[in-house]
Amino acid sequence: MSDTKANNQAVEVWKARLQRFYAGSVTVTEFCSTEGFSVPSFYQWQRRIKSLDPSFVPPDRRRRKHPRANQPPE
Repeated sequence: MSDTKANNQAVEVWKARLQRFYAGSVTVTEFCSTEGFSVPSFYQWQRRIKSLDPSFVPPDRRRRKHPRANQPPE
């Protein structure tokens, strides 16, 4: 397998991973632990994907409310 083909496959795998992360509500640390890779790898690939594909823009997860934010206190 050529390096270019392997790199393209890795990019596609990471795009799918990042989409799963963006669609969820877990932290980066929780996601990486579940998926089996490091937090630095997550951020490295996120930067790489953004530089390779500027149209790949993650949603701003900081504005989302925590799922428990609307629940009354116990």
